[in-house]
Amino acid sequence: MLRSFHDGPKKIARRAKNKHIGRKIAKKMWKFPFLEGLRMKKTLLQQTKIGEFLTIGVEMDQDEIGLYVASADVSASCAFKFDEWKKFVQAINKANEEFKRVILD
Repeated sequence: MLRSFHDGPKKIARRAKNKHIGRKIAKKMWKFPFLEGLRMKKTLLQQTKIGEFLTIGVEMDQDEIGLYVASADVSASCAFKFDEWKKFVQAINKANEEFKRVILD
């Protein structure tokens, strides 16, 4: 994943899946920081208020999905690879089913 132009072009290129294109983009990003906007970032869930002081959002980058949760006094974020995201969603769905079972009993 292209983390930041602060990492340096060689380090960014090593992380890129397509080494040739990764090097080209990394060099351009290193020389021109405004090109960092070329990253393939997509918002999957806009910042959404889910409680009085609780907000959640999800964004997808080239090879990971970022989840952030924020309240009035603290915030947390976590980055998932795509396969980790699928497992995370499955675990949340399983917990939700258990929650529904407990509430209905």
